[in-house]
Amino acid sequence: MNKQNYSRLDNLIALPCSNKVQWVAVGHTHMHTYNKTEAQIHGMLEGTKITGRFFTRKFVQFFNGRKGLSNSSHPNNPLIISHLHTGKLNNTSSTIHYHFAFGNIPTGITQQEMMTVFEELWVHKAKQSSKSIWLQKASNENKGWITYGHRENRLGAQLGLDIHSTFIPNQAWAS
Repeated sequence: MNKQNYSRLDNLIALPCSNKVQWVAVGHTHMHTYNKTEAQIHGMLEGTKITGRFFTRKFVQFFNGRKGLSNSSHPNNPLIISHLHTGKLNNTSSTIHYHFAFGNIPTGITQQEMMTVFEELWVHKAKQSSKSIWLQKASNENKGWITYGHRENRLGAQLGLDIHSTFIPNQAWAS
């Protein structure tokens, strides 16, 4: 799939669900891209995508148990939109990381509780970095995550929307 098709895919999947997003987050891996060859970065991205799929499964299971994975129409399934990024290749501290957007989360969950869930699943279960882990409530003022994901699409098919780490329950398509 070429870059233009990935951008279209992002528009078809992420944009229609953007009004359902309640939380946005960033989770870094331990994989540094500085001074790496294209082949090395490609291998790291493939490994990161496996981690992304694992995290997505654990997140769905946390909020809805095993039934969430086998029944995408279940009303309690969370929405997860995942964008994969390399960071700046000329920065020694940049790591491959995900920008996540979460929706259909029970409304009574506080930011501290959501951060605890995110950190438990990303850092402890998926065994990724705790550095620069970030989460905040989504609002009309911080919708930049969606355009940031589009900017990454221009870098190639390996980046931008990670469809295999994205989980969109059927009810997210309803208006």
